[in-house]
Amino acid sequence: MLYQYGQRSDVVPQMSIQLTGPDCNGCRRINSGEKLHSFEILLTDRASLELAATSDLEVQEWLQALCQAVSQGVPEKGEPPSSVVPCCLALTSLKLFACHEDCQTSFFRSLGSVGLKDISGLSVDEEIDYYCIVELDDGQDSWVLYFNCTHEQRKFIHVLQEAWSELFQVDLPVSPLEDDIRRRKCREGLVSVQKNRR
Repeated sequence: MLYQYGQRSDVVPQMSIQLTGPDCNGCRRINSGEKLHSFEILLTDRASLELAATSDLEVQEWLQALCQAVSQGVPEKGEPPSSVVPCCLALTSLKLFACHEDCQTSFFRSLGSVGLKDISGLSVDEEIDYYCIVELDDGQDSWVLYFNCTHEQRKFIHVLQEAWSELFQVDLPVSPLEDDIRRRKCREGLVSVQKNRR
């Protein structure tokens, strides 16, 4: 839910937008706006809400947060919201991007990115190859990636290994996932993803 207040001290919002429901179609950057660093929230039943930030970095942060909220969707009654976001991956020679594709508009929105230099390795479940964990340096949260099939998971690992090896001239460390608690949580996430896909 996004709330707009007239003043910082206001308790009651002037307007609210349900980001995960049918009211919101997404968001995008505005390059031709009257103000610098503009973006808009695309609404279904009324004119888009145009906003401005103080910098391009702030616009990017807003767009990423809004796209992530929109892509989460509405959970079924009685189910907690999932922290798993449907996405596609794009890999360049220097970065891995997670993107959300809006099927209605064909926009790809960045949900996040990580530099290959920040990837320290991959962890894989030796019994279930529908997911893997991209391990990151310096206390950054790891990325748990779930795949539709084992072929997609293997293809991702192969392509990431090639890009990482090209950059560093050594093999990307791939380790078995040995932490029982972490493995259990990942497997529970996989069950949830497969259930929601049906």
